[in-house]
Amino acid sequence: RLKGLSYREKAQSLKFIQNVEFRLFQRPDEAIHRGFDKFTEIDLSKPGNFICNFQPMRRPEIEAIVRDKMGFQKFTEPMQQMLLDFLESDSPDYCVSSSNPRLVDSQEPGKLQPTKNPRYLQDSFEVTNVRQYYLSAQATRLARKLPPGAPVHTPVNAVLCGRRNNAANPTSHPPQPALAVHSPFHYYELPELLMEFTSSMTGKSP
Repeated sequence: RLKGLSYREKAQSLKFIQNVEFRLFQRPDEAIHRGFDKFTEIDLSKPGNFICNFQPMRRPEIEAIVRDKMGFQKFTEPMQQMLLDFLESDSPDYCVSSSNPRLVDSQEPGKLQPTKNPRYLQDSFEVTNVRQYYLSAQATRLARKLPPGAPVHTPVNAVLCGRRNNAANPTSHPPQPALAVHSPFHYYELPELLMEFTSSMTGKSP
């Protein structure tokens, strides 16, 4: 049996994982609301991003965003500064705003609509914030009274339902029901199940 586990850990079988990805797939649905998704605005204001389904805009379009003072001030400071820096520079030719998904064809001929699938790759916090993870590991070591050099075991004990909780979409092919249930990743106690379904903590995607 492994030594140094939390006194709360009673399971006979444990699962351990290790993240080996530098970047993690993100779908920032709430970024269309300026200033709401602060992490996305910080990430998109950095250089070297890999993004998909955000609208590429030239300087006249960015100027219109900046001139809208009431709307522009809703952005976080990093996104504001990135848009201002773009206007002051000669290159590149295009820029994206966190609140502007790519415009795609709609069901009405000749009419465009914002896509509902903006994407980008987010740098893993394990790489960009090493101090946070180090302090977390050391705090766990102290709480468990583990000696220096002893491994700090952190088994997976997350509660994930593994389902999509969407509004019904009769126009999709095939039509999508309001609740599409998948097999669970982890066992759910009934109180947790009810709380999760009530608040939709895991969102729309499994």
